[in-house]
Amino acid sequence: MNIFSRLILQSSRQYGVMVIRLVVGFLLARYISPEEFGALALVSLTVTLSWNLIDPGLKTRVLQDHEHGSDLLPQFHHIASTTGRWISILLINIGLFGFLFEWWNPIYSLYIEFFAISTLFSGFGVMRYADLYRRKEISYLAKTDFWVQIPLSVASIIVAYWGFPIPALVLFFIIPLWLHHSIIISKVSIPKPDSVSSVFEIFKKNGGLFTHQITDQALRKVDSLILGWISGPFWLGVYNRGYGLSVQATHLVQGVFQPILLPEKKNYHHLVAEITSIVTAIILFIIAFGADWWIPLAWGEDWSALIPFMPLFSWLALSHLQIKLIDLQLLRDLKNSVLGYSYLLALIFMILLSLISLTFFGIEIFFMAISIYFSMFAVALSLKSELLLKTKCVFWCSQAILGWFGVTSVWHYF
Repeated sequence: MNIFSRLILQSSRQYGVMVIRLVVGFLLARYISPEEFGALALVSLTVTLSWNLIDPGLKTRVLQDHEHGSDLLPQFHHIASTTGRWISILLINIGLFGFLFEWWNPIYSLYIEFFAISTLFSGFGVMRYADLYRRKEISYLAKTDFWVQIPLSVASIIVAYWGFPIPALVLFFIIPLWLHHSIIISKVSIPKPDSVSSVFEIFKKNGGLFTHQITDQALRKVDSLILGWISGPFWLGVYNRGYGLSVQATHLVQGVFQPILLPEKKNYHHLVAEITSIVTAIILFIIAFGADWWIPLAWGEDWSALIPFMPLFSWLALSHLQIKLIDLQLLRDLKNSVLGYSYLLALIFMILLSLISLTFFGIEIFFMAISIYFSMFAVALSLKSELLLKTKCVFWCSQAILGWFGVTSVWHYF
């Protein structure tokens, strides 16, 4: 199969679920307020950070090791499933005690209990996913995700329309995780390991990769968590929806071109990176440029606070996509240590930047600061990669154009 046939086949498998999530997420915002979105996002971001302990890079390690990946599966599955059980028990108790002693809004406790069950499924399912990817059964995963998502998406829209936002959010964001993991768990069996190495020994052998995986996930969530903790669920909901919409648009583009980014197709990487960046920048510019008319029309006045920041969120989504493109190349070339320590330093600086900007300057400066920061990080990371100078120029030019539009739009608005 030539590269373009593979491109069409792979993108067709992924596009269905991506389009469903984009459309349904867009429609739900019409019936659900920013506070309600933010409350779920605050809990989900906090809980899913714990999932890094379940899979700190075990799945990637199995996929990178083409010779011995199958031998690692039983041992890694034992570690992931055991960790998932303990974290889920901890979350169940936290949610219960938070409700009984009124530590927070009871809705938070409800979400924590739902995510505790998701954590248990994640522990048992993560290495089964790795096994299916290793055996290249991606089409099965895509079909399963597609048929799970369709009825639940329709149900979530109907429930939201009837005026029940919390069940609608649970149906759309949480229940699909349960069903998808349940199907994968029933399909794939992994034998018990003959022996289990200590966690310390495994981490010692794969420290660079694990550091990268943990810090990568934390880097993508820590700014949102700090925003939610300091400024409350309203602004987190605004950020989550605006940035989330932009990210889903980038995923649609990446879903088309990512199949080319494979080890046996090394020569195509630079061309794919260039095309992906250009197409994504154009789409994000259109989303940002029309925000002042499509947001009130589609989502209503409750979301009007999002309008001035939409260009910044589009710029931020472009930076994250470009970071991911470079990330794929470096992981493909097994440059785990380069990624691990670069991401660790970036995470530390991001925490300090978020705390200082929110505490002393406010929401506007916070959104501008993190957008500029991730743009600089994308450019800096491109210098560490083997991308051609032409590709780097495409990265930098798309960053400059969308960044200028984002910063000036916020500046003029305020």
